[in-house]
Amino acid sequence: MNFNVPPTLRPIAHYVKIAQEYAQRDIVISYWALYYAVQAGMKIDRSSPEAMQFLASTLGYLENVKKANAAHDELTSDVVAQAYIENHALKLFNAADQKDKAADFGKNIVKIYYTAGHIFDILTTFGELDENLDKARKYAKWKATYIHNCLKNGETPMAGPPGEQEKPNEGFGGDTSSADRGTLEPPPPAPTVQDFGFPQIPQNTNNQPPQQPHGGYSTGSYPDPNQGGYPSQNYGFQQYPQQPPHQQQQHHQPTPPPRPSVQPNAPQHYQPQSHPGMPPTMQGSTSHSNIIAPGSLTPASDLKLEDFIEARKYLKFAMSAIDYEDGNAAIENMMKSIRVLQKLPPS
Repeated sequence: MNFNVPPTLRPIAHYVKIAQEYAQRDIVISYWALYYAVQAGMKIDRSSPEAMQFLASTLGYLENVKKANAAHDELTSDVVAQAYIENHALKLFNAADQKDKAADFGKNIVKIYYTAGHIFDILTTFGELDENLDKARKYAKWKATYIHNCLKNGETPMAGPPGEQEKPNEGFGGDTSSADRGTLEPPPPAPTVQDFGFPQIPQNTNNQPPQQPHGGYSTGSYPDPNQGGYPSQNYGFQQYPQQPPHQQQQHHQPTPPPRPSVQPNAPQHYQPQSHPGMPPTMQGSTSHSNIIAPGSLTPASDLKLEDFIEARKYLKFAMSAIDYEDGNAAIENMMKSIRVLQKLPPS
């Protein structure tokens, strides 16, 4: 696969870079990053020979990836893919947020925030983001640029920006069509991926898709956000409250978008696109012992973000099963979601 993006498709270069960096360690993220890039690229340039050749070649590569990884439900089911990508984006966001709270302002936090923001963009493949995810996307992109600029200027970033909470500028966001419009100067090229401690992934020029064992990803490895620069967007930076800031060097800081709540909301309905697939179901049929009495439906008191993410995943599986009129699978996955929220052992 040739990852060299034509000049007319420059706004999608960030997503192609993510796909390239993830190609050998997480084929799911890599596939959907390229899928998103192609969809966005078709809206930007469908006429120039260079763009058409790149888009056609990428589509062929995606088909080969899908065939070579047919066992991955994340590549064939929109429901499973959405849950997987959302989970990964939230893990990145929370990893960066923990570094932010600890005032750990190394180059890695810029990389993590930047990547999380663009993976939230990829989620829009399946429909509009809910309010919390959209806020997380905007904040991650703002924070990446803010910390980068502080480090470049020799300033100390604020941990959890203080100041009055205001509405972000409408120009802020991940719309690739406006990626080159704006007044914020993009940061200059930064260190390569080796400088961040990650191996450089060689390009695969024979258009053969990589194969990867099914089974997740490492939250400690992220694609290089610095290749191709940051998107030039009119952020209209303002501050948003997080935790009480550490007493550090004070300097003028624009106000970011409101701080997102990254706990997932209730599942949203959407129309599956071109990747039909059945959700995974629990083994065996629902028995009487699995039935939970209404009076006992009380959530555990020590739920964490990971618990809500897992519960939401099973609810999405249940929704997909309902779409396929599979009542047993729907009930099984709803019951499993309830047990996660109650922190009960799997039945």
